[in-house]
Amino acid sequence: HRLRVCNAYPYEEAMDIFRGVAPHDDLPNGYGPRKSHPLIKLTVDGPMDYKTCRDFLTPMKAGDKFKFMVGNYNAGTFAISDLPNNDAVLLLVIYRHDRLS
Repeated sequence: HRLRVCNAYPYEEAMDIFRGVAPHDDLPNGYGPRKSHPLIKLTVDGPMDYKTCRDFLTPMKAGDKFKFMVGNYNAGTFAISDLPNNDAVLLLVIYRHDRLS
């Protein structure tokens, strides 16, 4: 599975994306399973500007969560409830619901 994220959040600061690993997951580099949801920064090459899209090659499982941060502001989260059995692209478009959010 592949992840494609588009930043449609109109804000002067760019967006960082984090993946919360499900508690049953094994972290890379021998960290082993964790009971909590550690955050792994996906935007290591720099945050995403408004009106840009980016593909991420990251393992995904049911129970994983994605957190979207604009500066120090939490722009939202997305939880994976299930994934198809075949290879697919998960497209997430992050946008502001209204002027007050």
